[in-house]
Amino acid sequence: MTKVAKSINTSKAFTIVELLIVIVVIGILAAITIVAYNGIQNRAKIAGLQHDLNQASKSIENAKTVSSSSTYPADQAGAVAAGMNSGITYTYNSATATFCATKTDGGQTMIVSANNKTPRVASGCTLTNLITNPSAETDIAIWARGSNNPVPSRVNTYANSGSWSMQSTHTSGTSAGFAYAAIPINGLTIGQPYTVSFSARSVSGTPSLTPVIQNGSVGGAYPATYTPWQTITPSTTWTRYTLSWTADATSAYLTIDYNGPGTGESFVVDSVMATVGPNAATYYDGSSTGWAWSGTTNLSTSTGPAF
Repeated sequence: MTKVAKSINTSKAFTIVELLIVIVVIGILAAITIVAYNGIQNRAKIAGLQHDLNQASKSIENAKTVSSSSTYPADQAGAVAAGMNSGITYTYNSATATFCATKTDGGQTMIVSANNKTPRVASGCTLTNLITNPSAETDIAIWARGSNNPVPSRVNTYANSGSWSMQSTHTSGTSAGFAYAAIPINGLTIGQPYTVSFSARSVSGTPSLTPVIQNGSVGGAYPATYTPWQTITPSTTWTRYTLSWTADATSAYLTIDYNGPGTGESFVVDSVMATVGPNAATYYDGSSTGWAWSGTTNLSTSTGPAF
């Protein structure tokens, strides 16, 4: 009797652990793909906005050139008639004889203006200086201080704008972390890019300073997109410094930390300006031409035309 050999085929199934690993890997790859895709989309939107606003600026400038009065179009209809795309919002400022054009795509807003033809991120054709006591003209109670500094003083010996500035003096040999001067920046929108600028100069000694942005309070975390500055050493000549970040909190502090370890070294700060998007090299507040205070003069935010 002949025996027939039987072959038994066996297959090994995936274990639950292996399936979980596969699912996790697929999830990671999907997340990477989505982030990359969103990044490509955002870059495409920005490139499109830049192109459209560049073309708009050229059309508007050409309209001024051929105008018998050498002026920009007086309104939206005039700008569109001059060749500007109708999807762009145009504003003419008759007081300053300047223009601003803006366009938004997918939550991203960019502008061009008569004073700056380079398309750039902004909240619109008006800008707000979010600092409520930007030039120490009335009061400096808004400034916080470190334990090794006396209360900041308001002095009219040195001024970058107006007649006054904030002076901070280091009174002990303890190093960084206890000798700061800080001013709040409120009303931030999470996800928006911001810039803060300020003017500083030394009064005595050679103070070594580190300006930083901190979320919510002095000593708070740095915004995720922000890289702390290197140390600066202001001279006896006013110098303007600029810091940029993307908000991941609704408030922040500009903290100017003294690095020590000297005693009696002093510096002054003036003309602080915080805006959405880029910041002008020139300081503006409610007393500047075309700008207005939102409340009490020198003690409130101020709004004016985009620079």
